[in-house]
Amino acid sequence: EKLSVFYSFGVNTKYRSKEILTAIFEYVKVKLKYNFYSVMYEYNIRAINWLQKCGMEIDPLYKPSDDTIYLKYDICQ
Repeated sequence: EKLSVFYSFGVNTKYRSKEILTAIFEYVKVKLKYNFYSVMYEYNIRAINWLQKCGMEIDPLYKPSDDTIYLKYDICQ
């Protein structure tokens, strides 16, 4: 299974409205062809929560390192 990687992102606080964040994630889904993953540091709670709200799921079976979390988005999930 080949997945794209969603990494190194940030959204300026003045653009963090629900409408803009939804549009950003929709754009990401289309560009990455609806199947991708992201690896986040565990302390990045805000980003992890946002990605989960967008439909990404934490994969507890895959742990890249002790202080990271692997999140996956799959259109078929």
